[in-house]
Amino acid sequence: MIAVTREFAIRSLGLEDLDTMYKAFKNAFSDYPIHFKLTREHFRKKFVDNLDINFPFSAGAFYSETLVGFIFTSISQYEGKKTAYNGGTGVIPEFRGNGLVQKMFQYLLPMFKENEFQQCILEVLINNHAAIKAYKKLGFVKTRDYKCFKLNPLNFTVGAASTDIIIQQITDPDWDRFLKYLDYAPSYLDSLEMIKKNIKNETILEAFFSGQPAGYAIYQPATGRINYIAVEKSFRNRGIGKAFIRYIYHHSHTKLLTIINVDRKSESMLIFLLNIGFENQFDQYEMRLII
Repeated sequence: MIAVTREFAIRSLGLEDLDTMYKAFKNAFSDYPIHFKLTREHFRKKFVDNLDINFPFSAGAFYSETLVGFIFTSISQYEGKKTAYNGGTGVIPEFRGNGLVQKMFQYLLPMFKENEFQQCILEVLINNHAAIKAYKKLGFVKTRDYKCFKLNPLNFTVGAASTDIIIQQITDPDWDRFLKYLDYAPSYLDSLEMIKKNIKNETILEAFFSGQPAGYAIYQPATGRINYIAVEKSFRNRGIGKAFIRYIYHHSHTKLLTIINVDRKSESMLIFLLNIGFENQFDQYEMRLII
């Protein structure tokens, strides 16, 4: 399926486009406020493996057979709805101003409707005013406000481990109990469905306080990305969150711990992260289009 404009061809992407997708991604984000240092293999792991790109529902804008714009789409259930998640949108600098994001969405939306998707979700930096304006024109509205953090090892203040706390790696968590520990609903990327899809790259930890189950954490050892830290309310302020961070720091490969999409309304989590040595890297909105 190809939609042709005066200068650009818009079509779905395929695995055979992976090399040109990588080149276009590096070019499109070369002037982005957040610097991406991705090798081709890291790019594949991030988008093909972790994001689980659905190629037929992802779009590319081509100019003279060169990929100059893209939308990478992941498909999953999110909050009980069949959802298309925009996991990466970019246009290389010299082709901006041609309305390519709108053209690609106009190509994808009929496909979303035909396949009975209920919503489209994306995240955007809160100071990316041009992108927010473009998404609003397409009908997206702001739905959540996220803060994203990175650990500063120089301010890493977890202290000594408590002998009352035991952290164990597990493979079969009680998901219902785990979800009850959460203070805020997870974002699309950290939804239970996405965790299960990416389980081979995740490590699940359970904390016990004086022998009683007290909390869970999920993280990716290869990247240091923390999906969740959740402690049962009656066991909070006893060092369990710190014990999780200590364990993850010592067992992660890079020591560059990050946690993204923390709901701004979750004051307890925000205070915990700042007190333990995390720094607020950037903020972003979740935006949603009902289909």
